[in-house]
Amino acid sequence: MSPAASAPAGPPAFTPRELRLGATGMGLGLVVGIVGSLLVASVAGGIGSLVTSSPMAAAATECDVETNSWINVGDEGRSISMNSEGEEAEGADISDIACIFGELDTPDSVINRLEGTRALDGRQTATWDDFSASWGYHPDNGLDIVIEVVVVEK
Repeated sequence: MSPAASAPAGPPAFTPRELRLGATGMGLGLVVGIVGSLLVASVAGGIGSLVTSSPMAAAATECDVETNSWINVGDEGRSISMNSEGEEAEGADISDIACIFGELDTPDSVINRLEGTRALDGRQTATWDDFSASWGYHPDNGLDIVIEVVVVEK
């Protein structure tokens, strides 16, 4: 056997063109991978932050009323609308609405105004912390209230 025949073969030789194509492909793959990962993380973070940063959604979850058709989180988590039962209308149980009030740290002064509202009083409003509420009451229809996150201009 000749010494050249028994020597192990070295790594395959690549042409400069093949090296450029390989490097370009690897670079594009890296860029697509990074951009794709950032996009997925951004979308997932956006959805997660919407759910976790919304006091309305958190209150609905804590009070176990996410599927209650009379209590609705809206405006991408920036509002909650609630309708209680009245003498002639179906609606949410007042204990579920009270739970939402508790989760949103509704002050006693607002609760007292809500409880004292009569049909003749028309639409009432109140604000506290980062919230604004408006409500109306009629014995036949019950309480209808909307609580919104107040947007502070900076």
